[in-house]
Amino acid sequence: MKLKYRLSIIVSTIIVIVVGTISVFLLTHATSMQIEEARESQERLAAEQARSIQKHYEVYLQIINTLAGIMSDFDVVEVGTQRNRLNQIMESTFLCAEEIVGVFVVFKPSTIDLGMDEAFIGETGNTETGQWASWYTKRSGQTEHLVYDNVPEMMSILNGSKAYNSTIDEPVPQNVAGKDTHLLKMTVPVIIRKTNEVVGRVGVNIDISYIQPVVDEVIEDPDMDEVSAITIYTDNSTIVASGMPNQTGKLLVDAQSQLYGDNTNIAVEAVLKGEKKIFSEYSPTIDKNLEIILYPFTIGDTGVRWSLMLGSDRDIILKEVHTMTYFTIVIAVISIIGAGLIVFFVVSHITKPITDINTSFSCLGAGDLTKSININSKDEIGDCLISASYIYLLC
Repeated sequence: MKLKYRLSIIVSTIIVIVVGTISVFLLTHATSMQIEEARESQERLAAEQARSIQKHYEVYLQIINTLAGIMSDFDVVEVGTQRNRLNQIMESTFLCAEEIVGVFVVFKPSTIDLGMDEAFIGETGNTETGQWASWYTKRSGQTEHLVYDNVPEMMSILNGSKAYNSTIDEPVPQNVAGKDTHLLKMTVPVIIRKTNEVVGRVGVNIDISYIQPVVDEVIEDPDMDEVSAITIYTDNSTIVASGMPNQTGKLLVDAQSQLYGDNTNIAVEAVLKGEKKIFSEYSPTIDKNLEIILYPFTIGDTGVRWSLMLGSDRDIILKEVHTMTYFTIVIAVISIIGAGLIVFFVVSHITKPITDINTSFSCLGAGDLTKSININSKDEIGDCLISASYIYLLC
């Protein structure tokens, strides 16, 4: 292979390596920066959506806290009419929101109406012993006034270490007005202000299907087209709402193992512990590479930490990087071709004197003494060729 070709290949290879290395470094750095920026944006969006959901459910806590405050002053109402008067207030509260399927109260025995429980035996909203356990519900589709169906559970809380705490339970399957859904129970204590004694608990049953439109709105919002998956979890990983509504009421590990893939156990652990997690995963469920964030938040003063999951499409997140990659490759290829041509012409110019004198030496060696030796190069190569020609002629 001729010298000029060897030199051209060597220099061109060096240029390809340098340009390729710089391009890979720039693209890797740009991708890293874009993903970091996308994750920060995703976390802000998750925090915003979490606050929205948090406020949604805290409204119900405010409602029953207001009821509990009213009930704590039951002694200002005439004895014998106290529970009836509070029943009226409960019923009006019950009718204020469509998603409230039930409102209930359970007082300790012989507390309200100055211990006149026996006088209320057989009346609606009172147990067989006359204990006040009133419950307004519309599970059948019509408003019903019944005795609360789980008095022992409420009494266990009233007499236990969590008597002063607000609570939020896991959603349970329930048929409401012929529709299968899940109900969420929230309760707060009724505390006598003067004595700081807990005398009862007030609670609501919430149809969780009413939070689904909030999730749907995020998925359908054109300004958030990068969001491909969203789910709300309780603290034991039960799905409250999801971009796939048929998953509601199921556990994460049962319904979304394909969404999380190899990170399923990490996701479950993060939800159970109420920890924030960010990771990348290919999701066969929606056939996309996702940037996933699990963002925990607390419902009111219950101390219960739920989690919000947002999954963003990496292709959309990295759209600008993909465009940059395309142009970088095009520019790199053009640069390499251009540099290769320049190298070839420069090397050809540099090696031309060597080629010329080599031709002259070949002619002289063949006996053609008419061939002159022309050396026009004024640099080191020219000096070297002049010296070489003298040696050849002397020989």
